[in-house]
Amino acid sequence: MSFLKTESFSEGLKPGDKIQNVNDGRHAEIVKSYGGGWIIKYSVGEESRHQIMSHEVINVAWVEVLK
Repeated sequence: MSFLKTESFSEGLKPGDKIQNVNDGRHAEIVKSYGGGWIIKYSVGEESRHQIMSHEVINVAWVEVLK
């Protein structure tokens, strides 16, 4: 598994792309565009949750998981 990080990589993401949080290792999937960011889906135990993330937050705290 390798990672890609550029200053504005969040804006180049698309639904279905997978990202990983650099602080806690949590994985998430991009669901759809929302305003100045994305709605992401991640799992907490067996439960899936959706959260709105701005491009700025994704650029700072997440990296894209490449296949």
